[in-house]
Amino acid sequence: MAWNDAIRSKLGHDGSGASYVRLLVDVRGKLRALVDQGIGLDDLPQELGRPHSTAAKLIDEYYWVTHTRGVTPPDPALLRQWLDWSAET
Repeated sequence: MAWNDAIRSKLGHDGSGASYVRLLVDVRGKLRALVDQGIGLDDLPQELGRPHSTAAKLIDEYYWVTHTRGVTPPDPALLRQWLDWSAET
């Protein structure tokens, strides 16, 4: 996984080799949590319309969008509202 100053800072890492290893351990934990929730990591990219990506790459891109670019994802209530609107059309 790639990382930059914004990602390191937001995740509380200092940029050392040991810090990068902690990042990888954190990401592995997130991937394991998905599996524990019944989400198949091999199926996740396909489900998200990204069949040629890995689950780790999707997390990497999430960090880039949220930490580097500063984009805040919509909360679940807003997503439900959008889904309700889309069902009306």
